[in-house]
Amino acid sequence: MKKIHKYPCKNVRPNPQSLQLPVGAVVRHAGYLGVLCIWAEIDEDVKETEERVFIIIETGQSFDDKDKEFINSIILDGTAVWHIFEIVEESDE
Repeated sequence: MKKIHKYPCKNVRPNPQSLQLPVGAVVRHAGYLGVLCIWAEIDEDVKETEERVFIIIETGQSFDDKDKEFINSIILDGTAVWHIFEIVEESDE
């Protein structure tokens, strides 16, 4: 059976931020509810976890897009926009 779980990040800084998610979790959304949160679709029968790493790129900030997968952008009180990426391992394909 599948579920969507919310995973709050401990802090925005330091950046990047790592979270322990169940193996095979599919990130569906990132948002801000007082803290940065990641929502992921998980298989509730999977108990093993893996480290997943996310990074916040602010509008206008330069960054290397290598090994990064875009999740979504978050508008913060009309004052700033964060662009959330997951750092992924490069495949040998």
